[in-house]
Amino acid sequence: MTNTTKVLWLWPENTHIRWWTPAESGLLSLTTPGYVDPYSNVRDWQQRSLSSALKHELYQIINQQLAKAPDGLRLYLTADLSIEWQSFPFEWFQSDKGRSLQGQLLVEREVPRTTAEPVFPLKESKMAILNLLPRDERHYFNEIGDIDGVQVYTGKNTAEIFLAANNLSALSLLCVIAHGSEQSLPFLSEKGELWKLPTEHEFPPLVVLLNCATDHNHAMHSNLMDYGKSLLQSGTQTVLAPVGQLDAEQAGSFLKTFLEAWQTGQRVDDILLKAKANSEYAAQRLQLLGRGDLRCQTEAQTSHLPLLVNRITFQSFQNEGNLHNAVEELRQALNIPYETEPEKQLLKRLDQIEQQLWPLSRSWVVPLLAHLAQAYNHGLFGKYERARADLDQQAQSPAVYHYWADIYYRQGRYALAIEETVKGIKALTKDTLCTLGEDIVGQLANFLIDLNMPQESEFLCDVLTHCLAKQQTEMGKFNRHKLLDRHARTYLRQGKPEAAIAKYKRKRQESMRDFGEDGHRELAWLLYITAFVGHQDALTYANEAKTILANATIGEGNDNNIYLMRALAVWAWRDNEQAAVELLMQYADILNEHLYKGDAGPSGLIFSYLQLYQRANPEIRLDLPALDAVQAALDTDGYWIELVALSCLLNAGDKQRWLRKFQTQRADCLQSLEKLPTWLLEEWDFKASVERQNRRETEVFLDDNTPSRETVVEMGLLPL
Repeated sequence: MTNTTKVLWLWPENTHIRWWTPAESGLLSLTTPGYVDPYSNVRDWQQRSLSSALKHELYQIINQQLAKAPDGLRLYLTADLSIEWQSFPFEWFQSDKGRSLQGQLLVEREVPRTTAEPVFPLKESKMAILNLLPRDERHYFNEIGDIDGVQVYTGKNTAEIFLAANNLSALSLLCVIAHGSEQSLPFLSEKGELWKLPTEHEFPPLVVLLNCATDHNHAMHSNLMDYGKSLLQSGTQTVLAPVGQLDAEQAGSFLKTFLEAWQTGQRVDDILLKAKANSEYAAQRLQLLGRGDLRCQTEAQTSHLPLLVNRITFQSFQNEGNLHNAVEELRQALNIPYETEPEKQLLKRLDQIEQQLWPLSRSWVVPLLAHLAQAYNHGLFGKYERARADLDQQAQSPAVYHYWADIYYRQGRYALAIEETVKGIKALTKDTLCTLGEDIVGQLANFLIDLNMPQESEFLCDVLTHCLAKQQTEMGKFNRHKLLDRHARTYLRQGKPEAAIAKYKRKRQESMRDFGEDGHRELAWLLYITAFVGHQDALTYANEAKTILANATIGEGNDNNIYLMRALAVWAWRDNEQAAVELLMQYADILNEHLYKGDAGPSGLIFSYLQLYQRANPEIRLDLPALDAVQAALDTDGYWIELVALSCLLNAGDKQRWLRKFQTQRADCLQSLEKLPTWLLEEWDFKASVERQNRRETEVFLDDNTPSRETVVEMGLLPL
């Protein structure tokens, strides 16, 4: 499926027929393909247009794909489609322009529903030709024996001796040339005896049958179609089986061309498609059963990332009819855990090959890249956001919307982030919430925490707790682990720092014990909260953080070290510790760079807390960026509620303007929030909740008395 020839798959899905291309997919409410009697005469078919034979909705799909396929279209009919589909003579009709579809449309029948590649024979493997024609007719195939690697066995006795003495599976190809009996024993020997290949043998990957088949007015369903299907069931991967009568001269010419192309490594379906244009009584009569992508190769093929990704896309549609689990399939195939160095490398690997992928593959890979970029490289946001419009019409799963929302979230564009998230949740149902919705519902909880709507985020966290309690998988365990963070930050919004500390202590233990992580992200949160509120454990956490940061680097994206620095900056301010300040100032230059690339939040908060330390120690001069510059960077990235709280602590900045921007942003999210399905939030009144929070925040921050640090914490407005 990597060839430039276009492909169209058809397979049954429940009571429908799934049509699928690498760019798009859909369902057809059909039981049969069209209105033609498959036992009618070929000459009748050749005079009719495809549009007159097919049911309209199927014709539209095939015609659209033919228009996009100047080099030909492969139509794959999976083996679980009924005989009405397998025997339908799609390729024998004309286009609406009166041109034959032979050579333009290749139908591949009885195709297995598998995403695994065929077992490719080696080019060095021999090709065996069994020529059972009478002596005076064998000359049509004389040139076959001159081809390197071809061994010709003439006559039934010679053929049977060869078959008994050799392992046929070591061949790359077996071809039987004979007169057809048009019976269940399909071949006639040179003496007119009925014969067939012995089924106790293992067969080679490819079997070519060149003999006349039953001719019920040139029926597409012939005795050799049935025989070819039995060969597939015996282990052959691909069979070329005729319908109707063959011409010996044309068959000889076709076989020579086919064998020469086969030896060069060309695919069976490519060779046959080219040959069908000019070979009415040979190639055009041959039907491809099984794997058209079979070919010879020089060595065992290695799996490459683009092939793997495309295979997962196809497999997801075949197995489930959607792409909901494609990301997990990729992670499992590559053995990539969450939040690890291999995950970081996956961003680079996928970014290098995403342009090579099918459109349907890009529809989930590019959003995944956006999701990974928010963790590891914010500089890629623009690239992936530009791709958003091109992929908007592709099949979307809840995970895709989740990943797109990450781009907007990291830029502080919450209205767009929530719009994407709500679209993803609307793609769920009450029944699929607990199987497909953990990530995107958890993401909405995160956004509501940031928008200071803790009542709603707590409700969603409780919904997820109920869902995840029923899951026994490793992914369920990891999602329960992630939920501890959402619970903790909800507690902070509720003014309950002790409860948040308890959640992060638990999460840190799990990180190191169950998931092989270092626990540094949880340490950053523990130090941040305990230092801010004056908790007794803050000193222990601060000493651990200083050890980690003594010789650290700051990577792209959400590097754990920058969050440790944010926490240590709070400690330096609250404990008035010069050593912590000196350690942080070693990273001042790179922190200053982070103000203007990617997410300004962590570095902006670090410099703000160092400003508080500076004000408490005016005799010490720190080389810090101007406070106005820091606040402008935070303003650009939408850290408005944080700016309001910091302006109270610093007694500097336009807190009234920032609070207005924050509350306007939250109000802008209402339109999307109110579109959430009622089965999730049946009794919620977002408008009333927003108005209540507006009043509360205004009372705290715009009162004549500047709120204290303690009040900021109690009101749930600690900068997150």
